[in-house]
Amino acid sequence: METGITLTQLRILVAIADYGSLSQAAWHLGMTQPALTRQVRLLEEQVGRRLFDRDARGTRIRPDSALLVDRARQILAEVEAFSDGLDRNLVQGEVRMGIVPTAAAHGFPEMYRRLVQRYPALKIDVHEMYTAQLVEGIRHGDLDLALGSLPMAATDVGISRLWSEELVAIFPGNEAEPEPPVTIRDLAVRPFVGFAVGHGLSRRVLELFHEQDVQPQVRYEARGIATVIGFVAAGLGISVVPAPMARIYQQAGLVHIAPLMPRAYRQMILIYSSGHVLRNSVRAIVRFMESESKRTRP
Repeated sequence: METGITLTQLRILVAIADYGSLSQAAWHLGMTQPALTRQVRLLEEQVGRRLFDRDARGTRIRPDSALLVDRARQILAEVEAFSDGLDRNLVQGEVRMGIVPTAAAHGFPEMYRRLVQRYPALKIDVHEMYTAQLVEGIRHGDLDLALGSLPMAATDVGISRLWSEELVAIFPGNEAEPEPPVTIRDLAVRPFVGFAVGHGLSRRVLELFHEQDVQPQVRYEARGIATVIGFVAAGLGISVVPAPMARIYQQAGLVHIAPLMPRAYRQMILIYSSGHVLRNSVRAIVRFMESESKRTRP
């Protein structure tokens, strides 16, 4: 019989607290769910009480276990600091990664720079694709990992949530600045420049309109975000786009931007195969990007 609490059990405790799911925690740790469940049972035997509440919505840490989770995080952080650099050259090989074009323009490049600094022996082959293509690439094994956004129709792949990105309304720069607050209903009465079907932003933007029981008056569609913003700058309509990209064109005087009321966001995610345990190099990328996303979150 095992004696003492192990680092593996502490990692399991923290992963379940973070993901609220035994299956997600198992994937994140590179374990099978039965093996993780066994470790949970051993940990609960060690501490002498139940640590989790389980129901249809997932698995949650019990309130009286919160201090234990905090202490586990501290211990794991100390261990990670001690071992930092020891595995830099152990994570190696080639990883095929797909990313949505809007992430390629903002957010991902700086994270990619830190990633290759962290793992210099790792080669990451990056391909730009739309969300629907990313999912197909994961399904068919053409991609090891993908960076996309929610919502996503596929339910047969795994995801890990990363950072959220604010969405804003944009207006032609040659008209008067809009007076806040700007609502989705305000946008529904004007010609709209949308994203083509298959673009991850298309689903999210349409979702915002449907939540308010209105439809956008789509007059033009484009696949690239630069083209969408360019159409708005030319006076062809208005649109909703990620704030970081909008600010670039705002600074050039081409568009006005306005926050939506209520505020709107899109959730960036990592997409991976849920059918098997992934290679160490792929899991290392996921862990790194999850950690960096939490560290840089506003």
